[in-house]
Amino acid sequence: MWQMITEELTNEDGIHYTAYGFKCGEYIVHDFSSVQSEAEDFLRILNELEVSTVHAADIIEDHFASI
Repeated sequence: MWQMITEELTNEDGIHYTAYGFKCGEYIVHDFSSVQSEAEDFLRILNELEVSTVHAADIIEDHFASI
């Protein structure tokens, strides 16, 4: 099962922000979004479709290619 993670990061301009990502076992996706609701929606998709860690990177890439 996928879980949401949060990290406090600093971008190249020195601006601090909260980044949301995902974790499944030892597999971690860092900095998926800085918008919590967007990350929560995608987390729901990961869990509803029971996405394996093997396919997670491709699904995330497809998500960003579609927006």
